[in-house]
Amino acid sequence: MYKLALWLLLAAPLLSPSAGWSQETSAPEPKVASPECTESFAVCIERKRAELALRGTVGMKVHSPHQVSAEIDDDAEDHPADLWFVMLLAPNGPASKSGLRVGDRILKWNDRSMPADTTVFEGWLGEARAGQVIKIEVERGGDTLTFTLKAVAPEEWLLDAWMVDYVRENYSPGIYEAYRARVLSERPESP
Repeated sequence: MYKLALWLLLAAPLLSPSAGWSQETSAPEPKVASPECTESFAVCIERKRAELALRGTVGMKVHSPHQVSAEIDDDAEDHPADLWFVMLLAPNGPASKSGLRVGDRILKWNDRSMPADTTVFEGWLGEARAGQVIKIEVERGGDTLTFTLKAVAPEEWLLDAWMVDYVRENYSPGIYEAYRARVLSERPESP
């Protein structure tokens, strides 16, 4: 909200009729806030969607209690930093088909011990490509189990969700709301 208010405060003089803008004239397309793309919003979004479409997905969401504790200013030391759990499984996704269950503690991802830093793990997820075999070692009920699954190409609804998250994290709230509304109007079944 603060960024939107600041943007409106700074942009208001540029949008006033005395500055040569009329209500019929649309403002220029916003530029990307990050240095990774300096072209128009539409070009940057199209490029990012194409990049994400190459990713593979295993159909699960994971969670680290350490990260959540740190975010809510709780005592993060109560939880080991490398503690990761399966939180959600997509029905008929590779993870659920392999036998993984909600609540499994992830010990290793492709023979690498789970990191304390969420950005490291997000990087591993970003490396996954459709068709890639991924080995996940978990702890369940005191037993160590290993699952092998194959990442699949993301479905359109998942790409929509990833893109809405990307816009939310990298653009102003106004741009995010407009983009989200457009996605929902084009594909009402998207999250």
